[in-house]
Amino acid sequence: MTNGPENKIKFAKSKFFQNSDKKLTLVGLGGEGILRTTGQKDQAQAVIKEAYEQGITYFDSARVYMDSEIYYGI
Repeated sequence: MTNGPENKIKFAKSKFFQNSDKKLTLVGLGGEGILRTTGQKDQAQAVIKEAYEQGITYFDSARVYMDSEIYYGI
């Protein structure tokens, strides 16, 4: 999807995480959907990579989301 800056979604709204200098987007990638699967590592990591390339800095994961922690590399 990312073929250049004209295709990049703008996630302008972000805020600092607690008392740190780290900014997180208000829109994030949740652990549901493709991330709540087993054995779909290539597809899930493509979704994660695309979200990161689009500027997403907030990612959600939980053990209940099947292999999502594995897909994130946790």
